[in-house]
Amino acid sequence: MLVMRFLFAVLLLSLPLAAYAEDTPNTEGDDSSGSGDAEASSDEGAEEGTPDDSNETEADKPAEGEGEGEGEADDAPSVEASAQAEEEAPPSDDSAAQTAQADDDDSTARDGGEHKKHHVWAKMMGGATVPEPLRFDLGKSISIQPIARLQARATLFDQDHPEANDPIVYGDPDLREGFSLRRVRLGLQAGWKNDCLGLRIVGGWDNRFDALSEINKSPQLVEAVFYTRALRYLEMAMGQTRVPFGRQPLVSSGALALSERSIASEHMAPQRELAMVFGGSLGPEGGNVVLPENAFQWGTSVSNGGGDWTGDLTPTPRLSARGQLDLFSPWSDGETGHATKGGGLSLGGSLSHNWGLEADTLSAGADLGFRIGRISVVGELFIARATPTFDVQGIPDVLAERNSLGWYAQLVGVIFPGFMEVAMRVGAYDDNRALQDGGDRLDVSGGLNLYHFNGRVKTQLHYIHREELAEGHDTTNDTLLLQWQVRL
Repeated sequence: MLVMRFLFAVLLLSLPLAAYAEDTPNTEGDDSSGSGDAEASSDEGAEEGTPDDSNETEADKPAEGEGEGEGEADDAPSVEASAQAEEEAPPSDDSAAQTAQADDDDSTARDGGEHKKHHVWAKMMGGATVPEPLRFDLGKSISIQPIARLQARATLFDQDHPEANDPIVYGDPDLREGFSLRRVRLGLQAGWKNDCLGLRIVGGWDNRFDALSEINKSPQLVEAVFYTRALRYLEMAMGQTRVPFGRQPLVSSGALALSERSIASEHMAPQRELAMVFGGSLGPEGGNVVLPENAFQWGTSVSNGGGDWTGDLTPTPRLSARGQLDLFSPWSDGETGHATKGGGLSLGGSLSHNWGLEADTLSAGADLGFRIGRISVVGELFIARATPTFDVQGIPDVLAERNSLGWYAQLVGVIFPGFMEVAMRVGAYDDNRALQDGGDRLDVSGGLNLYHFNGRVKTQLHYIHREELAEGHDTTNDTLLLQWQVRL
C-alpha cells in the first residue's frame, strides 16, 4: 500500500514535468525557463512567522517533561541580513517579461512562431524559487506590499501505531492520513523611502509542529514590527519579531528546502518575542574577490524571553546575539535556488541568555554553509544549559541542571534552476544528555521540490524517517507527505 501511494505521488509530480519537457525547446541561454540564482529579497527572505504561545525553547526548561514544546519558529524580518538580501534580490517581473519577450521574438524569427508557446510553459513551470514580492507605489515615496501565503499538505502515509509509537514526542505532529493545512499567512507591509522606515503586521493560522505543541485553531498575531534601515551598518526593529539566533531559525518557512525546519532548530532556538533588535552589515564598497559588499552581518536584541505579545511573564529579559561572515559571494537567507557559477562559504555563531521563571538558560550555536555551483551544504550545532531557579534539594541530579544538544546537516542540489531540486537532511535532538535514551530523536528526511509560476507555487514530495530512542529500545515513525505552497 505504501508503494502504491508513493507511486501515485510521483505520478502527480511527473505530470507538470512531462509538460515542461514536451513544450520547452532545447535552446541554450533561455532565461525564461529559469533564473540562474533566484534569491530572496529583503522582505521575502524574512517572511511571516508562527505564533508562539510560550516563547521559551525546550532548552529553557529545567527538567524533562516540565512544560510543552515550541510553536513554529517562522520567518521574521531579520535586521541582520536585510542589506545582504537586498543585494541578492531576483530580477523584477518587468525584466523577466522583457527577457521572455525577446526570446519569443527570436524563436518566432527562427521557427516561424512554431515554438512561441514553449516559452509560456517555461515561464509557468520555473524561473525562480522565491518570487519577488508584489509592491504598489502610493506616491510620496510610500509603498505597500500585501502578504499572503498558504501551505496545504496531503499525508500519504504516517506510521503512528499506538502499540509501537507514542505520538506525544518531539518532532511528531501526529499526522492523520489525508489533507490538512500547515500555515496560512495574511498581512501587509508599508514602507517609506525604499523601506528606510517601515511597518509590518502579519496574522495567521498554524498547524502544530509536534504533539507537544498546543493546538490553536483561532487566528493569531504572528508579527507586528516597526523597523528603520537608514544605515546599512546600523538598523533597528521593535515589536513582535524574531531574535537573532541561529541560521535556519531565521529562514522563512516558505524558503526552506524541506517542509519543516530541523527538530534542533524548532526546540533549541528562541521563538518570536517582543524585542528591540539592532543589527547591520559591514564590508568593502562594491565587494571584492574574497569579501562581498555585506560580508559581515551582525545582530543583537533584548527581548521578553517569555509570554506573548501582551506582556512579559519573566522577571528579566533575554539577551541574544549573532554574527555571520560570508566569503567569496553573498549568502542568501533562503535554503533553495542556489545555482551560481562560483562558490561561497558562510560562517556563523549565536549566543542567547534567558533568565526564566523556572531556569536560567544559556544557549549557543555554531553554523557553517558551503556552496559551489548547484550544490549547497549547511550544518548547525546547538548546545544549551538550563539551571533551575528554584530549590533542587531532593531532585536527582539528572533532572536538575539540564544540558541539551541538537544538530543537523543538510544537502540541497539544484537539478533545473528555478524549477527542480532535491534536498536531504539528517538531524538529532537530545533534550537531556544525562539520560540515556530518554526521548532522544534522530531524523532523516529527503525529497523533491518543484517550482511553478516563478516560485509563487511550490510542490514538495518528502519522506521523513524518525528514529525514536526511549527506554532502551528504538522505534521508527515515518511519514510520506505531499505539500503545496501558494504565495503572492
